[in-house]
Formats: sequence, structure tokens, C-alpha cells
Amino acid sequence: MLLLGGCDTFGIGAAPPPAPALRPLDVRTDDLASLIVALDLPRDVQPVEDASRADLDISTSSKGARHIKATLVLADGDSVDGGLPPLPQGHTYYLLGFAPKDQAALAEVRKWLAALPPQAAPVSVFTVTPKLCSRGPVDAVASTFTIEAALPGGPPLTPLRGPTPLAALNGGKPLPNCRPG
Repeated sequence: MLLLGGCDTFGIGAAPPPAPALRPLDVRTDDLASLIVALDLPRDVQPVEDASRADLDISTSSKGARHIKATLVLADGDSVDGGLPPLPQGHTYYLLGFAPKDQAALAEVRKWLAALPPQAAPVSVFTVTPKLCSRGPVDAVASTFTIEAALPGGPPLTPLRGPTPLAALNGGKPLPNCRPG
């Protein structure tokens, strides 16, 4: 006689699935022109319209260098819906992308990078500098911001800048008040 036994918990107490692994932004292979920069900000803080910047500096030992200073503008985030981490309580996302002229410049740099031989070993630095204002009193030392990045249909990316006190942006000075509008 053979006895078979079994037990099934039907998911009760089961561990949630692991979060997908994050990877860094790769300026050589990722489509930077379609990149969405998500500013995770306290609710009383917002970006100053068309004043945040992204800088891309790429240099090689033998094939020259490229430098782009791009303006970040408000963007539609439908293409990255669900691709950003949950927000801390009391925070909101502002989604920024590149203006068409900057998208074209980034596309040209991507073509240049793709044409480089592997031994060119480009060194790249991509930085985002947000320009922020406040709509009310904000404790710039205790309040933090994070700069996330997302590519439409792409894998989750590591933050471009982890949680940082707002005071780090203005040399410790309070954020300027936002213009009414």
C-alpha cells in the first residue's frame, strides 16, 4: 500500500516575489533621448519650469569628446508607468524629459558612441541638476529628494541620486519660493 500526502498553503504566508534587479544607466547602449528623469520631491517642493539640467560628458583617449548640456522639461510618464519605485509618504514624482533639440543631440551622441571601436573605452559622466522651489515652508535639512531614471519598456534603473537633503542643492540656503501661476 502506498500513501501519498501533501500540503498546499495556497500562497498564505508566502514570500512576495523578489523585486527585479536594478541596473545602472548605460550611456553607451541606452536611448538617453527617451529617458524619463523622475524627481521624487516633498509635496511642497516642485521643479522650476525649464530650469533643471542634465549634462552628459563623454571622452575617449583617441576619438575626441562630446559634451551636451540639456534642459529638462515636463514629460508625459505613460511610457514608464509602473517602472518607478513607490514614493515615500508625503512625496510626489515630477517627470522630466528632454526637449526635441536635446533629444536630437543625444541621438547623435548615441550614433557616435555606437561607431566607436571597443578599445576606445569612452569615459562618461551623466549628471542631473534640478532647480527647485517651494510652495510653503520646507525643512531643507530634514526633507530629502531622489533622482530616479526610467526608460520606456526598459528594466528598472538604479537611482541617479539617492535620498539627499534638499539643503545640498542651494549650499544650505532655503529654496526660493515658487512663482504663483
